[in-house]
Amino acid sequence: MKKKSRPQVSGGDPDAPTDKEWAVMKKYGSFGITDDDNEDHLFKTNDMALLMPDHAVASNQLELHEFWVAKIKEIRARSEEDVWARVQWYWSGNDVAGLIKSFDPSNCGSYERIFSDQYDYVSSQSFNGLANVRDYFEQELAQPNIGEDDFYCRYTLEVKGRKFDPKPNGTCICAIPYNPDDTSEESIMHFCPRPNCRKAYHRRCLVKASYIDTTPSANLPTRLLASSPDSDDPFEFPSYEPPRKKQKQIIRRGSESMHASTTTTNTKTKNRVTLPSASPEPEDLLSVLPADLVKVAEQPIIKGGNAGIVGNVTYVVNARRLVYEALTEGRVPTDWVDIVDVAKGVVKTVGGKIPALLCPDCQGPI
Repeated sequence: MKKKSRPQVSGGDPDAPTDKEWAVMKKYGSFGITDDDNEDHLFKTNDMALLMPDHAVASNQLELHEFWVAKIKEIRARSEEDVWARVQWYWSGNDVAGLIKSFDPSNCGSYERIFSDQYDYVSSQSFNGLANVRDYFEQELAQPNIGEDDFYCRYTLEVKGRKFDPKPNGTCICAIPYNPDDTSEESIMHFCPRPNCRKAYHRRCLVKASYIDTTPSANLPTRLLASSPDSDDPFEFPSYEPPRKKQKQIIRRGSESMHASTTTTNTKTKNRVTLPSASPEPEDLLSVLPADLVKVAEQPIIKGGNAGIVGNVTYVVNARRLVYEALTEGRVPTDWVDIVDVAKGVVKTVGGKIPALLCPDCQGPI
């Protein structure tokens, strides 16, 4: 079934079916529309879709984030030329502020949507295109990336009860939520990965409250690396007795080398590394590992700014786990570069040095 042209969505469409009429309308799994450029678009049940706002002028070009967003729950029709969808709405921050006066929409990104429990019947002629809406869990260590033009959702909203899940309270000491649209350096979020923390703090708030790491700056990378995503205690660098066996084969790594032999564990090839002996310093242990892997593991974990909406959380966490494995088991996966995106893991700053900061909860470096 196809429909041509797309007038705006009008709230309380007088042509919309009643609940009683909807119950007897014929069900479909999809519908199609043909736009003004004669391009076909297919919409299916459970798709996320873009709809023209009722206040928009059809002739004007809208920015992507200005469209309404909804999830298609059901598709039914009176006839092949009169197709309707039952949709569940995603609200913008401004939409929510219109309902809840205490809600501050400036804490939401322009592509952020709140998934509501509000439903409407919408004509197929009102659909504009498909939307990509990603769930964003701020404490998740393996959060998939969210692109600059991706819609994302952190909260759900019970409209009648005016209840959020989770509550939109920030984890920072200022209690203001993270706004991914604020890309200023002072608004970058520093994230503590330890299990009992998993909180992010605005850089400006940490600096203002003097949560500054005063240990020698030369030790900061190693201290950051030791901040484990799997333990509330810092990672303990192991000590080793001098090796009694003959030196193992040296495997070249570009201009670097590491002592290694090849072994296979669970069908994945790993390089076995020979670590320095006689209670070496952490820097000595790390020197035999891939330099880029160590560099990512030593990064502060941040969100916002040049790091993007999700930040470098996943890449740094993966790098630290791989380094811990290498230092405790003597193995580095040969495919580690597929697990750790070096370019996205390394923090880029506009100017000056990144301040050495502490987590207000655990006092660990972040």
